[in-house]
Amino acid sequence: MNILQPAILACQQLLTLCQVSSEEKVAVFYETGSRKDLVEMAHKALDNLCINYTDEIVTSKTHPDGPVIRSTGSSTALDNQQEIVERLCQADFIIDLSVEG
Repeated sequence: MNILQPAILACQQLLTLCQVSSEEKVAVFYETGSRKDLVEMAHKALDNLCINYTDEIVTSKTHPDGPVIRSTGSSTALDNQQEIVERLCQADFIIDLSVEG
């Protein structure tokens, strides 16, 4: 069994509970510094559910002011990324796998 398989199944269940459908525009948002296994898990779960998606990737920023602050609702990942913000605004469902996410 693939080591990610339980996580992929859990992600599929979460997407099903969220009632994400193949009719919706789904975006997977992540940074170059995001965990690759989480990105792979999301991609495989979406593929298994036959849900099309687009990837929105930004280059990770360094955090000279200290450690990454998580779960504050605030993020610097999209600073000066207006084009990506506009594309994300067009999505019906966003999977946020950013470092701060």
